[in-house]
Amino acid sequence: MIAHDNAKNYFYGELAKITKNKKVTKSQISYIRKNLFPDFETGKMRASEFYEKMAKTFGIRRNQVNWAGNFAKLAKINKKTIDVIKRARKNGYTIAYLTNVDYARYAHVKKLLAPYRSLFSFGFASCYMHMRKPKRRTFEYVLKKMGISAKEAVFIDNEKQNVIGAKATGIKSILFKNNSDLLKKLRRLGVV
Repeated sequence: MIAHDNAKNYFYGELAKITKNKKVTKSQISYIRKNLFPDFETGKMRASEFYEKMAKTFGIRRNQVNWAGNFAKLAKINKKTIDVIKRARKNGYTIAYLTNVDYARYAHVKKLLAPYRSLFSFGFASCYMHMRKPKRRTFEYVLKKMGISAKEAVFIDNEKQNVIGAKATGIKSILFKNNSDLLKKLRRLGVV
């Protein structure tokens, strides 16, 4: 529901800004995704340490890393997805969000979602839960807090590995590609 164009474009766009369009390698991206994000997005790594490690990874100065600031500039609400959420809620579904996010970016997410707060019965952020998608325990935690079983839930995400993780937990899952595809898949499930 928060859009950038898509997650990969946002991620690479962010890296291009940070590195001043210097070539970003697959090994650098892999390092960030596997070694930095898990701790940073679960509150186990301070922003200063994350920025230092990002700077070192790309051979740039620490003050060139503005992860949260660039997120705030690029992130916007996907209004068509909000319309789908409204339809699901009208049909009696309890709506929650689950996001892998650090503290600073989550502050901005909450500002973006403020006008739509009444649509969400629950909100889960990895930085406060100290766990993140696609780990099974993350999905189990959310289900328990919501008081529902995996069979009662539908999970939607734009990252394939998160969809795979939810499916492995027994949750019906949809890989978000675009709003029309999402609507079609939710209709098949009888959600909208």
